[in-house]
Amino acid sequence: MGFLKKKIVSWGTSTVKAKYIHMRCIAHILNLVVQDGLKECDSSVKKVREVVRYVRNSPARLKKFRDLADLLGIEQRSSLCLDVPTRWNSTYLMLQSALTYQKVFESCEESDSSFKSDLGDSVPNFMDWESVSSLVELLKCFYDMTIRISGSLYVTANTFFSEISDLYCILNGMVEAGGAVSLMGRNMKAKFEKYWGDIDKMNLMIFFANILDPRDKLEYMPTQINHMYGEKKGKPYYDKVLAGLNELFDDYSVPATSSVSASSVSAAVGSASSVSSVSSVSVGRPQHLLKSQIKKQRLESGSKKKTELDIYLSEAIVEEENSFDILRWWKINAERFPILSKLAMDVLAIPISTVASESAFSTSGRVLDPFRSSLTPKIVEALVCTQDWLRLPNTPLCIEENLEELERFEKELVDGGSGRNFDPTLATIPVMPQHLLKSQIKKQRLESGSKKKTELDIYLSEAIVEEENSFDILRWWKINAERFPILSKLAMDVLAIPISTVASESAFSTSGRVLDPFRSSLTPKIVEALVCTQDWLRLPNTPLCIEENLEELERFEKELVDGGSGRNFDPTLATIPFMWQMAMMKLPPII
Repeated sequence: MGFLKKKIVSWGTSTVKAKYIHMRCIAHILNLVVQDGLKECDSSVKKVREVVRYVRNSPARLKKFRDLADLLGIEQRSSLCLDVPTRWNSTYLMLQSALTYQKVFESCEESDSSFKSDLGDSVPNFMDWESVSSLVELLKCFYDMTIRISGSLYVTANTFFSEISDLYCILNGMVEAGGAVSLMGRNMKAKFEKYWGDIDKMNLMIFFANILDPRDKLEYMPTQINHMYGEKKGKPYYDKVLAGLNELFDDYSVPATSSVSASSVSAAVGSASSVSSVSSVSVGRPQHLLKSQIKKQRLESGSKKKTELDIYLSEAIVEEENSFDILRWWKINAERFPILSKLAMDVLAIPISTVASESAFSTSGRVLDPFRSSLTPKIVEALVCTQDWLRLPNTPLCIEENLEELERFEKELVDGGSGRNFDPTLATIPVMPQHLLKSQIKKQRLESGSKKKTELDIYLSEAIVEEENSFDILRWWKINAERFPILSKLAMDVLAIPISTVASESAFSTSGRVLDPFRSSLTPKIVEALVCTQDWLRLPNTPLCIEENLEELERFEKELVDGGSGRNFDPTLATIPFMWQMAMMKLPPII
């Protein structure tokens, strides 16, 4: 890992970014944690494993078992499966499927004499099934967590810290439960603390991604860290996370700052030559007197200019919604946070689990099994490509065993191939849960009577936007319309109110400027053509000219005085600018 960091730095990457290139797979660590707990599982699990192995070892026994299940009216939704030592979730699936057929196993014990004679004391009794049922309920929490963190169609980096916090709460509950569960919990917690018990051994991207989730920010993290590491260690750990995030943000700010300064220098050099030609003061947004004084006082008092990160953290969190898309939120707010959005784009793209990628690379292993080992490379390639083409774009990779497909395969193998159609159900994206500690904090705040903030409260609590000549208030509200749907409609109506009638009066007095004493004989169609041509030639962003064109008046007066000098003079076109005259010559006839 040290060699890789040196190599990345030599390629031009900053040392700050190189610190965070190693991210441990949360699914692998969770696998190790649960496996350490299952080492202490009681004899009930071993008995269930033995009876499942006994039934599956013989096709005749398996067929007899299925016939008995049909006789008892048990729907065969899942197949009996054996666990493997390297996958704890296979133990969960084995126990879950065995519980479905509990009555079938009990019936086998009564009706089949060889069943009890072959297994002896390995046949589970009523208390064993009760123990297994409790264990399945416990393991379901870890199984659901594995499914969530192994997703391939949604961002998972922002949930890493919340999942760790939830896991810590679950393990604490197991330790306090007592009995065999307490022993399992202590073993699992020891493994948990080996990897996530010290923040110095963790990749800080775990915390950065959670902060860059606008639904969390720093709302819950201090409480979560104190709960996991204690108040004595929690405060220094929290400060370290904030310092690391500020350091990373500064690292991202350097290229942006240098590019802005370079462009401003070039703009200043380019405009230096044209300064002498400008003699009048440009009409712009002035620095109002009282506002300028307040700004000057704040600068003298030493108030520091807020960065994008400070502004983002000072804003209120976004409300929790199932339809919330974190990437879309950052895309919409990229103009407000140009540097921070790039940082979020890189951080949120980090996968917290290698399950999806490993599943993609092990596709060929699922195509080539002992029953299809003689397939040629081209046929295997065709099968893999067809699987990818038939999969819908929004269908996640199926990382768990498809028990229905295994059941169909086994049944066809026993029956000699019935050839019935099979339509496997598509996996769905799990709904993000309300994490344990976060839910408690929210509940406490609701009980304490903390009022939900309105759009207006959130808007007024945010930092003001920096003064810029290019600032467009209507564009700002358009960009932020999704954040403030009601307030943006209010702003649209209020800001549309004109505070002066000069522009509208100027528009209605256009005909008066076209029809003067020297052009009073123009026909209505010619007047219409002149007004329309004026409007067509004016640029979209050109304001209405509401002051007199002194140069045009001077030229007109001079031509009027020199009108008898013998040169041709058309009084109807005297005050029409040259571009307008050219446009009128090219206009189609008005019918």
